[in-house]
Amino acid sequence: MPGKAKIAAVTHARKDNFFLGLWLKHYGTELGYENCHILLDGSDWTPDINFGDAVTHIVERPNQNMHRIRVDRRMARLQLELIDHLFFEQGYDYVFRGDCDEYVISEPESGTSFKDLVTEADAVGYVYSSGVDVIQNTKYENDLVPTKSILSQRSYGLISQSYCKVNLLSRKARVDGITFNAGGHRASGNAVKMSHNYYMFHLGWSDMKLLRQRISPRFENDRGNSFSDYLNTRQAIFAAVADQPDFADFDEHMKIARLEIATRSGHPALQAQKLSAGNFFWADQHGWAVHIPKRFNESLPLNAEE
Repeated sequence: MPGKAKIAAVTHARKDNFFLGLWLKHYGTELGYENCHILLDGSDWTPDINFGDAVTHIVERPNQNMHRIRVDRRMARLQLELIDHLFFEQGYDYVFRGDCDEYVISEPESGTSFKDLVTEADAVGYVYSSGVDVIQNTKYENDLVPTKSILSQRSYGLISQSYCKVNLLSRKARVDGITFNAGGHRASGNAVKMSHNYYMFHLGWSDMKLLRQRISPRFENDRGNSFSDYLNTRQAIFAAVADQPDFADFDEHMKIARLEIATRSGHPALQAQKLSAGNFFWADQHGWAVHIPKRFNESLPLNAEE
């Protein structure tokens, strides 16, 4: 029974109080704080967060100067080790995993609780979330106000293969030896199973000012300008969204995306597929710039009280 299942959430963070605090409130509310496990990247910082009953794991950095891709690969490996510990030593049945600026949300109109939908992962051991990259439209939207729900302040997003990630695993996945790549964009299983009940909202680009604040501390120890190049690319996307002439219907194009990501040449895909078309093009792939429906406005907790 899903209601009796033991469910955990796993993330990692480095020098990020804002999104880590929101991540903990979201998953702590949905699953219980004692089921939230956080990998703190490095002992050279102390989060200004009340962790309550959440479990923190400090992992030392092998060196301070690290390329962004190497950081992603390292954290994917450490997450997988922690997930194995939760499945095989602590008896968890399901684990939500992702970055601390990624939030899995159940369909508000489903009438089913967040926990009761996890059985979607039973068939193959995992599901890909229906992902949307929330982008501040600087033409119409101001800086985020922390005392208001983020999704009530943001109305624009991008749907693409990149953020339809493997966010939910069942124990079956690891029994079968399934892994996920750096960033959780792909699973090594034999099917791409898209969720119709779980959405993943990536909020890392939901505020340009906040993005700069989060990334700038990385410049001091950046290798190969990987973080500064990342910021420059993202700032170009902010500009493109502000100039975007049209925004598509969210539900219609999410339905298209689910089908295309899971299908190749008319057959079930073994790897997540890029979209064949869209009204927006970036990072060498098509996507859909969409309006985010108001039904998601209150789907995340407040990050600060009045």
